[in-house]
Amino acid sequence: MAKGSQGERETSNELSRWWSDGSRDDIFWRTAGSGGRATSRSKVGKKTKYQYGDITFTDPIGKPLLDLMVIENKRGYSDDISVLSFVDKLDRMKDPILLRWYFKLQAEVRLSGRPNGVVIFQRNRRKKCIMMETDFFVQFEQYNGHWMKNIVEILYQEDKSFSVVGFNDFLAWCPPETIKLMVPKQANPKLIRRKG
Repeated sequence: MAKGSQGERETSNELSRWWSDGSRDDIFWRTAGSGGRATSRSKVGKKTKYQYGDITFTDPIGKPLLDLMVIENKRGYSDDISVLSFVDKLDRMKDPILLRWYFKLQAEVRLSGRPNGVVIFQRNRRKKCIMMETDFFVQFEQYNGHWMKNIVEILYQEDKSFSVVGFNDFLAWCPPETIKLMVPKQANPKLIRRKG
């Protein structure tokens, strides 16, 4: 089994258990072709709702999470994924892998019409982490209080920074209710009165 697909299955199960307070493991699952179907269709001007990124919902109760963000999931990379390699490579021709993942995520966020994105990643035999733009992370702090555990802040150029924290720590700190509060409110459709 490919490490990527296995990682997506594991993350889907973890997100499902978090979302359901431990009662279910089947609310979220891998997108078709890890988002490849949506990317291919977008090249010919077609949208594929909720198929961007690596994870989608299989039960509508999980929809708020995917209304708020696109989720990329990466697993099995070498130590080249470390934050120090991110800093070391900023002055070289090839972007560091974390930044390449972010650029891919940013494109999918745009295509999906969703407001945010996160990258969940795990190096071989290391702790699973979640990375997002710091502005997005600060929104979570407004609901959940100040983050009190280890955090890595990455500054990129002058206008962009990222926050990286432990994935399980994030799930323990952020209840699903926060996600539901953060989802952009959709305009209510106008009631149409039938002429009688």
